[in-house]
Amino acid sequence: MVTTVEILAMSADLPRLALVAGGLGTAEQSRSELSLLFPGRIGADLPPGDMRSGCASPIGRIYAGTFGEMTVICGQDLIEIVDLGPAVRAIGKGRLAYRIQLNSVLDAAALDISDSTGALVREVMLTNDEGVVFDAGPRLEFERPFWSGDRDPAGLHAATFGAEMPFSPMDFGQESVRALFGFGLVGDNRPGDLDPAEIAVYGFEIGGAPTVLRPSSGVADGSDIDAPPAAPIPVESPGDRSGAPAESAHDSWWRRLWRSLGGG
Repeated sequence: MVTTVEILAMSADLPRLALVAGGLGTAEQSRSELSLLFPGRIGADLPPGDMRSGCASPIGRIYAGTFGEMTVICGQDLIEIVDLGPAVRAIGKGRLAYRIQLNSVLDAAALDISDSTGALVREVMLTNDEGVVFDAGPRLEFERPFWSGDRDPAGLHAATFGAEMPFSPMDFGQESVRALFGFGLVGDNRPGDLDPAEIAVYGFEIGGAPTVLRPSSGVADGSDIDAPPAAPIPVESPGDRSGAPAESAHDSWWRRLWRSLGGG
């Protein structure tokens, strides 16, 4: 059963296309990319792993691989990155960032896509308790059955959690992994899916205390939890076509999530 999943990819195209092509790079390339994102914190090599186990690896163990021009990073230490934009600027190299986070304990899921400058392309944050926390940027093709109600035509999820949450966040999150990365989680493989157990990645220890959130790094620790939220992102939400800027809940929501996981 999925508990916590953290995946970040830097890619000029959909990450699944690079994974299909295969061709894992060297451990040195992966270490170099990780060191840009977590400077001074990448330690000893761990035995190589795979995407299935790496996505849910515990704090202190992080996995990465380069596949052509794409870099994929997975592991729970990615929860420290509360602002994706600065992270993109640190390691993006002209690529887009694709990030997916799932937490079955909190019934929470999030999808972030940023362009090569760190600007928002698509952001979704969902929890059963809070409903649709944030929904900005054009919706992706795989999302349509969720928002249209086709994913739960009987309305059972909305009947339990309210109209603000008409589908399961975890279901949404797992489908986002399939759509962007090409594989299913928890054994939910379908024809045409990649097998995440067959996608090798390199493992590394990651140590040291997380650095305090700065615009230069995008990484936070618990000491910065109560800082004021970032300025609203002027992106129209698909759920509100009035033309008014959508107020970003990104910063405050991730801070609450960090606190829930014991980060502060």
